[in-house]
Amino acid sequence: MKETLYPHQKEGFEVIWKNLTGNIDLHKLSKTDPRREGGCIISHAPGTGKTRLTIMFLMSYLKVFPKCLPVIVASASLLLTWEDEFKKWDVGVPFHNLNNLELSGKEHGNAVNLHNWSNARHSKDTTRMMKLILWYKESSILGISYSLYEKLAGGGGESDDEDEKKRKQARGWRSKNKRKKKYASAEKRNGYMRKVLLEAPGLLVFDEGHTPRSEKSLLWNMLLEIQTNKQIILSGTPF
Repeated sequence: MKETLYPHQKEGFEVIWKNLTGNIDLHKLSKTDPRREGGCIISHAPGTGKTRLTIMFLMSYLKVFPKCLPVIVASASLLLTWEDEFKKWDVGVPFHNLNNLELSGKEHGNAVNLHNWSNARHSKDTTRMMKLILWYKESSILGISYSLYEKLAGGGGESDDEDEKKRKQARGWRSKNKRKKKYASAEKRNGYMRKVLLEAPGLLVFDEGHTPRSEKSLLWNMLLEIQTNKQIILSGTPF
């Protein structure tokens, strides 16, 4: 891998590694406190390979810290680029795009065993829960957009069940008790997703990291609630 990186990418690799772990000597990493705080900004110009640099770093980092639960936060359109890049470089690390409701094919019989999963229709919540469970149970990477992170972790939720409930309530198709039960179920899932997204990540990568720049925004304040302080900001915009 080292031979395929440009000099500025090799330098960036070491900068990220040293800032997150405190050391680039593999023999000394066993003494590293996994809860150690640390992060950095990679502000290479657009088109110079920040995505590939980060993928190569995450692949290596997961070999040493397989339970670190990394999350890549980007716009929904950029997440598709990340998804393509993971496929292109075939790094052997699953990438679960929470914004993409299509299954990657790695969900079946992997960490969760669900019969005929791919042949059934599933709500947004169910698909996202499946991806969250897989990300949590296996050595893999989660991708999520800024807006979806704000909705799910900020407590607002984004549930198919809510929309369905409103439609059926207007048509009088469901009894009051059933509606309450359905609503409670959706609330429980939203609460679970919020808890996982705020407490589980061990490493955050913010693509276009200058996006949450208003300290008064809901997004900014939601991101402050995420418990890990291991964070990488990527930006082609000079700071």
